[in-house]
Amino acid sequence: MMRIGLACAAMLLAAGCSTSTGITKPAGVTSSASPSASATATAQPQVPSTLTAPHPPPNHWNDGTSYDPCLTYTAEQIRAWGVDPAQVDDRGVEDRQLRGCRWSSDGWSVELSVANTKVSSYLDAKLFDNPRSVTVAGLQAVQYDGGIPQAPACTVILPVQNATVAVVVAIVDPKRAKGVSDACAKSIEVATAVAPTLPK
Repeated sequence: MMRIGLACAAMLLAAGCSTSTGITKPAGVTSSASPSASATATAQPQVPSTLTAPHPPPNHWNDGTSYDPCLTYTAEQIRAWGVDPAQVDDRGVEDRQLRGCRWSSDGWSVELSVANTKVSSYLDAKLFDNPRSVTVAGLQAVQYDGGIPQAPACTVILPVQNATVAVVVAIVDPKRAKGVSDACAKSIEVATAVAPTLPK
């Protein structure tokens, strides 16, 4: 079964590779977020950002929402998830089809990335490992497994306007990932914190 790059996600800190869901924009998914709304979200961040390089603007792969994971949360909120807000990678620089950020800690990471896809797209068992419907803070979502047994990963897909946000937890080194032994439990925990912050 295809892992759609999540084995790479689980080893991203060690190997320096990037991940992608591999899903292209489905037919019938349109972008309702106006260019001006997207530009405003990027040009006028709501909170100070820990990013150290220019932040790519939305494009036709990920402009279905005004939500910007890189600019929405304070350092304190990010730290509350258990990761270091200063250890941040801009996913939009690595993969133009995605827009978001990855924050790391010892042995594991949390990624929030936006794509113009439907939640239901991630229920395809031919593309995703053990996909299942879950409810997160009242939102109908999908969770699926990834990585390898020695370096597990787990993703929760949440709906946001005409797009989705992926909450990806990757445990790169279980021995160093103190307090994070279950990637799927942690992905639900972070998704539960993220869900109320998503625009309607």
